[in-house]
Amino acid sequence: MTFKCVSDGLPTPTLTWYKPNGNKLNTVTVKESTVKMTTTDDQDFEEPGSPVIISSATDIQATSLTVKWTAPTDDGGSSITAYRVVMLKGST
Repeated sequence: MTFKCVSDGLPTPTLTWYKPNGNKLNTVTVKESTVKMTTTDDQDFEEPGSPVIISSATDIQATSLTVKWTAPTDDGGSSITAYRVVMLKGST
């Protein structure tokens, strides 16, 4: 990914680039700065939003349940490749 920041001011602004996890990439005193970043570390991404459950009463049968959902609007910066369904009875 390439990010560009354009600023103006006297004295010339100091720009500091940070990764989403808070690690500093670099600091420069310029009016225009570009940084290229390859995101390979899990910490470069944010947790995706929750899917929306759209199952209804008609999806509940005597011996089965059909679970339906739509993908979250925010994927956290990376493709969602799987979901995990957890069945709970009370707090168990």
